[in-house]
Amino acid sequence: MLQSLPAQRREEVLYNSSRRYTSFVDLEFFDRLTHLSEAVQVSYSMRFARDISVNDLKSSNVILSGSQDADPWIELFEPQMNFVLRDDLAHGIRSFWNRRPHSGERNDYVVKQDEYGVLAYLPNLSRTGNVLIVEGTSVAGTQAISDFLFSGNSLDSFLRTIARKDGSMPHFEILLKSRPLEGSASGSQIVAFRTY
Repeated sequence: MLQSLPAQRREEVLYNSSRRYTSFVDLEFFDRLTHLSEAVQVSYSMRFARDISVNDLKSSNVILSGSQDADPWIELFEPQMNFVLRDDLAHGIRSFWNRRPHSGERNDYVVKQDEYGVLAYLPNLSRTGNVLIVEGTSVAGTQAISDFLFSGNSLDSFLRTIARKDGSMPHFEILLKSRPLEGSASGSQIVAFRTY
């Protein structure tokens, strides 16, 4: 399979397969999670993406943080997702593709002055549990999602608007926009969302 790739791409794949990369934003995200009272009451483990197996994604509740280049497992959930991260390496363009735009939405949310992130709460691969995906176009995009989850009542307000009449919560995706300031997110706003 590697032989069919161009030489430069083959080198990238070999390089990426040998490294263990965790951003500081992912570490902050994990730290915030471990301080939740719900996290103290249950058993959990943190693993590098390269140490996860498909069976983990079938039988467990999982949180995947990063982007596809840092966590390629996210790609397995893309068929369920509306907002999909795309990289046009030849032109240096990174964006979230909006597969089925609603009225007033763009087809592509391209990184220019703003960064973007997706928070997706979806069924796991066997539909016996759930997966939470935290994926950004950059560190600032991922940080915007973390801030949305843990700061203020942004998440609570959103969940109240999508809750079903019986109080249960549907699966969902949120596309967030933030303005980077010195490499960090400076606030965020919901650009679009979907419920399933």
